[in-house]
Amino acid sequence: MDEEDARSEPSELVTSLSGAGGAVVGAAVTQLAGPFAGGASGALMERVFLRVGTEIERRVLSPRQAKRIEDAYRVASDSIADKLERGEEPRADGFFDEDDHGNSAAEELLEGVLRTAADAWEQRKVPYLGRLFSGLSFDSGVDVADGSYFLRLADRLTYRQLALLAFWRAAGEGGPYEEAVIRLGIDQDEQGGHPTAVLIAEMDDLLSAGLLGVIRANGTVGAPDPSIAGIADVGSFRGADLTSMRLTAMGETLHKLMDLDLVPTEDLDSVLEAARGRE
Repeated sequence: MDEEDARSEPSELVTSLSGAGGAVVGAAVTQLAGPFAGGASGALMERVFLRVGTEIERRVLSPRQAKRIEDAYRVASDSIADKLERGEEPRADGFFDEDDHGNSAAEELLEGVLRTAADAWEQRKVPYLGRLFSGLSFDSGVDVADGSYFLRLADRLTYRQLALLAFWRAAGEGGPYEEAVIRLGIDQDEQGGHPTAVLIAEMDDLLSAGLLGVIRANGTVGAPDPSIAGIADVGSFRGADLTSMRLTAMGETLHKLMDLDLVPTEDLDSVLEAARGRE
């Protein structure tokens, strides 16, 4: 069997999860015979998942790394299958096309997602890494270089920072979290409660990454406008009007790609408690 055949042939690992309690990626790939099959789109997805699953199997992984990869792989394949069943069309801009060496951008990004998941120390981040690959597979508005950068960003963000992006997006859409943030400002004036120092530091990191900002006087979203009283806090959300917090355009893109609207309510509530100065 030559190298090309070896890359395309399902490995023992890829095929072993069809039964209960298998190894890493087989159950996800077993689904490729169902919702991924039947058409050019399914064939493209199948090739990417089979090849990358086989490549990943060749690596020496700890049990924890194997579990992280399994979870990311399952979520990515499930999310893609759901999109295909809803009639969404995968990107057709060369993302799945092979280069002269037989590789595609899709394969490289999926491998990057799985390697990032393997080394993630927060299990709660792992499903959203899988969804990032799914999002990139359908959004031709995000080029490959940008997709790689978003993966790098996702790698360094904490899970609570992902929850912060989900929280501030929800708070800007009306409903209970917007009401809670408005009430938070009133409570701070009356009772002196302020976000914890660690929460502010995580938010400032999101600001530095270009993902989170405030609505400024000129209508753009970015770093808070400097003021005489807050000149020492330029580049920070300390003292910022929390009701003006918004995701930047880049933050919105990452939110969409990672399906951060799926962050559980209890994690959004935990962010709210930290914003009230409680852990």
